[in-house]
Amino acid sequence: AQRGDDVHLRHAQPGGLLAVHQQHGARGGGDAAVVHVDHAFVLLEDGAHGLGHLAPALGLPLPEASAWLQRAADQGHVVQVAPKRFFLPQTLDALVRVLRQTAAAAEGGRFDAASFRDRSGVGRNLSIQLLEFFDREGITRFAGNRRTLRDDTPR
Repeated sequence: AQRGDDVHLRHAQPGGLLAVHQQHGARGGGDAAVVHVDHAFVLLEDGAHGLGHLAPALGLPLPEASAWLQRAADQGHVVQVAPKRFFLPQTLDALVRVLRQTAAAAEGGRFDAASFRDRSGVGRNLSIQLLEFFDREGITRFAGNRRTLRDDTPR
């Protein structure tokens, strides 16, 4: 995907994605490339989020898949939480609910990465990437090896 391209998702039914078209902005309408995303979005719904898993599902080499997913993220179809990690917005919403549960169960609402990892069921490295994303988004605040939810949490 080129930076001027728009990514259009066509829905078969709510939550069911059929195909993605890239309309090349510099060339106008008419020149659309179909990317096979049905399998990629099924993988995303099942929790796969790494570029290495998504690129083959999209039928694209890694650099093209990365550019395409970044463009889809720019348009709100997916959320990029780390350089090679992408999530569906509803998956992140579910993880924020887990984050809230983790904070509610922690003394004083201050929790560590291991508590979130254990409650969410994701691995250590991904837990850290998610928590750092939540810090950047202003959902959590990190201080002294613990996190707290911000009072004005946007999600």
